[in-house]
Amino acid sequence: MKIKKFRRFEQPFFGVIQILHRCMYKCKMCNMWLGKETPEEITIEQAMDFSTKLGEIARKDFEFNILGGETLMKKDLEKLIPHVNSLGMRPIVSTNGYLISKEKSQSLYDSGLVHFTMSLDSLRPKIHDFYRGFKGSFDHVRKALTNLHSVYQGKQFVCIVAIIMKHNYKELLELANWVKNDPRVCSISFLALTNPCWTFDKNWHEHKSSKELWPNKSDYPKLSKMIDELIKFKQKNDHLIVNSIEQFEAFKEYYKNGPQNPITYNYNKFKGYVMVKSDGVLSMAAEKLGNIKKDDIRDLWFSKTAEEARKKIESKNTSVEIIINCKHGFEAY
Repeated sequence: MKIKKFRRFEQPFFGVIQILHRCMYKCKMCNMWLGKETPEEITIEQAMDFSTKLGEIARKDFEFNILGGETLMKKDLEKLIPHVNSLGMRPIVSTNGYLISKEKSQSLYDSGLVHFTMSLDSLRPKIHDFYRGFKGSFDHVRKALTNLHSVYQGKQFVCIVAIIMKHNYKELLELANWVKNDPRVCSISFLALTNPCWTFDKNWHEHKSSKELWPNKSDYPKLSKMIDELIKFKQKNDHLIVNSIEQFEAFKEYYKNGPQNPITYNYNKFKGYVMVKSDGVLSMAAEKLGNIKKDDIRDLWFSKTAEEARKKIESKNTSVEIIINCKHGFEAY
């Protein structure tokens, strides 16, 4: 009966579950490496229970993104994959590639995992390693792609994810063309840089700590032109770039005006976006609803709290940093 209450964009259709807040890298645009395993971190069993309940109200084509930290550090991750598959949802695992040996590739293949996102910010090893804070991280991506391709025999779906930053924005089109020509990968998704330290300061991008991350004002014309080139590339190769043209236009506005300002974007569609943090906190986009350890999403999604969250999203009174990098191909919704 609850399904009848849904307007089409309100039914959950996309979501992420941050399975842990730990990583072996020391990325300059992320603080995950500071995290340690704690009793607050959700278990695989809790993630499985949540996905079961979510499956009752989500669309059949729900995209279930499993994130970290470094996702593959989670013990028994392979138990979650077939469970999500059995619910008719599509599991996607995010990774930096470090742990994808041939043995791990086989284990993931046996679990039924097909879709991956893998971080690669530059085709130049020095730049990628610099941003990832780990010497040899570029080589680990290269080896991971080769290992997956060997085990999956080309049946893997790997989406490269690149964050748009000061020292790599000039080569974004080069990355897209590389994806077009490399049989080990199938698509690329670009992300806008968000607060690397979660200081909750709206002007974080102006701090000294961000000087190697956020493009200078003098960079903006070239960055904007590069995004226009990506739009042209997408128009000719739609299946290769995950981002929508609408999102690319939002990126231009975001980098021009700064992350402290709302963007001209249809926020309404994000009312179908489910987000779970590593401590179990459940949100609709950026608006907290409860905690999966004690609350049932089947109730929360129809609660007064959820209605208030929808109102904040409608009025654009919510986090632009969550919205800017949410689900990319939103034209269908």
